[in-house]
Amino acid sequence: MKKSLTTTGILFFTLVCFSQTIRIANSNPGAATGVNTFTGANAINLAIAASANGDIIYVVPSSVVYSQPQLNGKGLSIFGGGFNPDKPGAVRSTLGSIYVNANNVRLSGLVINSDINIPGPFNNIMIDKCRMGNLGDGSGGSAKGNLIVQNCIIGESGQSGGAAVYVGVGSSGVRLSNNIIYVHAVNGTAIDRLNGAIIENNILIGNASGGSVPAFRDVTNCNIKNNIFYGVRTNVTVATFTGNVQQHNISYDGSDNTFSTINGNTSANNIIGQNPLFINLPYSTSYNFSYDAHLQPASPAKATGLGGIDMGIYSGPTPFDPLGTSLPIVQTITTSGTVIQGTDMSVQVKAKGN
Repeated sequence: MKKSLTTTGILFFTLVCFSQTIRIANSNPGAATGVNTFTGANAINLAIAASANGDIIYVVPSSVVYSQPQLNGKGLSIFGGGFNPDKPGAVRSTLGSIYVNANNVRLSGLVINSDINIPGPFNNIMIDKCRMGNLGDGSGGSAKGNLIVQNCIIGESGQSGGAAVYVGVGSSGVRLSNNIIYVHAVNGTAIDRLNGAIIENNILIGNASGGSVPAFRDVTNCNIKNNIFYGVRTNVTVATFTGNVQQHNISYDGSDNTFSTINGNTSANNIIGQNPLFINLPYSTSYNFSYDAHLQPASPAKATGLGGIDMGIYSGPTPFDPLGTSLPIVQTITTSGTVIQGTDMSVQVKAKGN
């Protein structure tokens, strides 16, 4: 008798398009073990221990938070089910935190309640479509190489005077694009310890009107373009904010909405002190999926970005994905009902994702 498809089977089929070994971590109560399948709250660490460089781990969405993983030098791709799966009653692939102590890593579609910590000079890391407390470096800010952070929601946990994004002085090949970055720590900042990076099409948002928390500190020689600064102070006058090109950004409702032109910084085609007119994005310390960060038709940020694109997260190199997943999310599976043994069964699968 031919078996019907299952969600797990379809996701596995999607993943085997890659050549690496696929391992499954599943913390759901009662989940069955199998070949390359690990269960329990510590399932992700068991999967990491069994993996080799280049392998893929799929973290099954679960109501049980996964134990804190450390990559321990292994270059792995770890995929979750997305931070906002378009599926009734969907749970998420949630970790308490994660230590990315390895090169050649990709994290995608995960929810991290605390921090993503990159504690050292690691290279070739992509973090996309993740929701996290902060992105930091517990080693004190070691230089990173080829770090891409895109389509993420960042800065929702207590920042304790630190930064939502803390990379490392001397880093190279860094791009931060199409992220929502919350800035709400007293004496904190949005982005710290960064050199020679591209910072584009992000929303940096404070938790109150007239916010005085600065957008940047220890940021040098960066290309800062097409961003929306909303309730965040943009005029950074400290000596560690130098040589930055600030162009085609919009600032509104910070304690100082101008852009610094001292210490070698330049400002061109920025829109100062005008409301970007989101459809619905209030000041806050965290994101709610009832919000809508699209721009209203009359927004001054529409078509005024570099190259005539919109500012903000829905334009630019990687337009924001509200589902937060790189894998198809199976929404429904419809079969033709009972069939005679040995005959084909018609199966229709509806899925959504990038």
